[in-house]
Amino acid sequence: MTKARSTVATILIALILLQGCAVASYRFAHQSKTQTDYEKDKYECGLVAQQISNNPQNRSNPLIVGPIAAREFADCMKYRYGWEKVSCNQGEPGCGLYFQ
Repeated sequence: MTKARSTVATILIALILLQGCAVASYRFAHQSKTQTDYEKDKYECGLVAQQISNNPQNRSNPLIVGPIAAREFADCMKYRYGWEKVSCNQGEPGCGLYFQ
């Protein structure tokens, strides 16, 4: 696969994953942390997910990069910082915003 095709495939996968984010039916919740804590933790876990995405072994198969990075992000939020992924109903205030 040429570099151009690989780039196009990566962009298409990212768009598909972003579309899924727009209809997320969960959010992250923590009993004792604030919005500021959430933003800090989200940033740190985003760096972890970015490392997964930038790994040359993972980039060789763009179909797995997004799901692996998303799982690593969620695991980081849960196991490093104690955030729980809580399901919610579409249209409910805060649903899909990842913080409660």
